Amino acid sequence: MRWGFGSQSYADVVRDRVAHEQREARLLVVSDFDCSGEDIERDWVERGACWSSVTRVLLTYDQVVHDYELPASEGKRGDPRWPAFARRYGFDIEHPVQWEVEALEPDELRRLVLAAVDPYCDTNRDSPRRDARTRRSTDARMT
Repeated sequence: MRWGFGSQSYADVVRDRVAHEQREARLLVVSDFDCSGEDIERDWVERGACWSSVTRVLLTYDQVVHDYELPASEGKRGDPRWPAFARRYGFDIEHPVQWEVEALEPDELRRLVLAAVDPYCDTNRDSPRRDARTRRSTDARMT
């Protein structure tokens, strides 16, 4: 699900749903590596105030620079968050850059996201939640 900057009412809905869950709420972040992507993560962490853990799955500095050597594109000039982001990572403040999640090969993107989600999936075949998900999936295919 791609949220971006959500409205306060949507953040409230997420926080309320988490409050009624029996399980811990874990936020897995998939976003571009740029000052906006970092700020979206910060925003969801602060306004949600309900996460037991937050993990940035994609994109990270190491992924864009070392692991995948992804090409940078020109960043947003005039973004007031850029100078702090540039200093944090050692980028030239005069030349904003960004890396898009879509720069990853689709199969690799899928692999990384599924690997991040997998530890939190209920693999117990007798689970009522799993049975409900299976029924919904089967019903969707039949329509």
